[in-house]
Amino acid sequence: MSKVNVVVRLKESQSHRIDEVASALSAKGMDVQAQMPILGHIAGVCDESQLDALQDVPGVASVRRERTFTI
Repeated sequence: MSKVNVVVRLKESQSHRIDEVASALSAKGMDVQAQMPILGHIAGVCDESQLDALQDVPGVASVRRERTFTI
């Protein structure tokens, strides 16, 4: 499977649970690389096939692929 960089956005009401959500994302196969509590975001890497499973984690508002640009 191909690995993709992802940014997970937490529901506003769940930002205080960022550590719990990050642990749950890890259990679903995401390699959590950064937590941004002020923004309510968690960044990491996962298999492309895991994107739907990450969306199902309680407290997650959205999962999106991180875009990279080269010049």
